[in-house]
Amino acid sequence: GSAAVGSIDSVDAVFINPAGLLALSSWQLTTSVKSLPNVQGTIVTAAGAYPMGALGTLGAAYINMSAPGGFETDQNGTVGAAIGYTSSVMILSLARPLPINLPLLNETSIGASVKLFNQSFSGGSFNANGASGSGMNFDIGFMAFPRENIRLGFAVQNMLSSAQGGAINWKSGTSDAIPTAYKAGIAFGVRKDLWLMADSYYRPQQPSTFMVGGLWSPMRNLNIRMGVQQDLTSNGSSFQIENNLTAGLGYTFAGFDFDYAYRRDSVLSQNTAHFFSISLDGLIN
Repeated sequence: GSAAVGSIDSVDAVFINPAGLLALSSWQLTTSVKSLPNVQGTIVTAAGAYPMGALGTLGAAYINMSAPGGFETDQNGTVGAAIGYTSSVMILSLARPLPINLPLLNETSIGASVKLFNQSFSGGSFNANGASGSGMNFDIGFMAFPRENIRLGFAVQNMLSSAQGGAINWKSGTSDAIPTAYKAGIAFGVRKDLWLMADSYYRPQQPSTFMVGGLWSPMRNLNIRMGVQQDLTSNGSSFQIENNLTAGLGYTFAGFDFDYAYRRDSVLSQNTAHFFSISLDGLIN
């Protein structure tokens, strides 16, 4: 169910909660591909993380999305050249132990990420009209392990407002805000091979959404995931919450993790997404 804010302990923490990077005991690399059937687009990601001892754990990632943007149409309705849309984000993260002791929380970590955004339209007159923009923002995260089978997490994504510089600034002189999101999560280990997770997700002026899920490891190298992810849809005047099923399967072999994930869209079936990823762990068993 995409519930990972309080449980993430892999290189993917760069995308979700940078504080989770401190849980890595060795370097990790990962890459993934996500299909976007509704817009005939693709999202490709790549990330790496490296523990640096007392200095903490360093992470870096790159996200690229490309999709058709339609066709140019003039005021007479004449269809012209095809338009393409590209969006990318570069991320640099650092996680460290929290420098103070908090009662009852035992092990704690904090993390921060700086993110550089680039967006552009191409094709037709867009090539000459400055249809590109860039911006930056920051994420912060916190994780705690009050008990061996309990994990807590909190993260703020894109914490800078537009007034503070957290926006995409286009060459045309306009700007678009980068929405801030607040996320909190908990993970509970029922057994060593079974974990339950839940996250809450809030954006200002929008309803809160929740994600719940479970991870079962029936074999040492096999992980099975299932959950429900809430997504917002809008009719222009109000928001509606939709519950979407998610599922995944992961297998580890010779230090490589092979993962597949599925997210169903209950409103538009053509929006159903498939994810494929491959990761490499430096601590090869």
